[in-house]
Amino acid sequence: MSSTFVTGRLAPVIRVNPDLYLSFPLDGSVSFYEFEGDPGLLPGGGVPWDQVRSFAVAAQARYRVDEHWVLLGEINLASTGARGAPFEKTLSTGATFGAQYRFGPDLTLGLLLTVQTRLAQGLFVLPVPSVEWVLPFDQRRWRLVAGGLRVGSGRTAGLGLAYAPLSQLGFNLGVVLVGLGREFRLPADSPVESGVGRDSALPLLASIDWKPMPNLHVTLWGGVSVFRSISVLDGSGSVVSDRNVEPAGLIGGTVALAP
Repeated sequence: MSSTFVTGRLAPVIRVNPDLYLSFPLDGSVSFYEFEGDPGLLPGGGVPWDQVRSFAVAAQARYRVDEHWVLLGEINLASTGARGAPFEKTLSTGATFGAQYRFGPDLTLGLLLTVQTRLAQGLFVLPVPSVEWVLPFDQRRWRLVAGGLRVGSGRTAGLGLAYAPLSQLGFNLGVVLVGLGREFRLPADSPVESGVGRDSALPLLASIDWKPMPNLHVTLWGGVSVFRSISVLDGSGSVVSDRNVEPAGLIGGTVALAP
């Protein structure tokens, strides 16, 4: 099995006052899957999906209480489904709330709590601690980051180590904890009624960040995906079948523009 994905994000930011910022991001992603032979996931056989399309809209807020405390919040509406899935069955909603405490210019700690409805019934609850620590050596070029990472195709939850020899150049190593994984509604003609597909993995990634101009950010990343598995669930969330996927290489890149 191989997969290729393309993602896009538009995230306007509104400065309400010096302490309060609002953002309304729009996200979209299309993944293309190719299976070699029958993966054995469906009753009677066959390819379970070929494309997965994801879209999300959210409202985010960041409020600085004082020089130490920052409060964070987000609500979202998402649609994730394979090609041919009924749109109304691809929808989920969720929220994230949390706080960060800044001990000084070198250390910030925090905790975020994400709650998201699942396509296969129930709720997903994920507490995520956040750390940003400028390490006290080598002229403060090294940072340990936990929680939100910039390694890979976007901001995800995990643990990373960043090195910035120059203000325009940075290197990152990270373990991406996918958390919610990737669940999506199966096509309407799937033999599994109201079925859900799942693609989960533990990517180990390295990246190079380059800022040739203040408003342009280019990232190239690569690594290996381990402990990857693909599954089919029925409408109640029970696993119908699953398959492990051998470790495979990952490669990609992102370009970000800011006004």
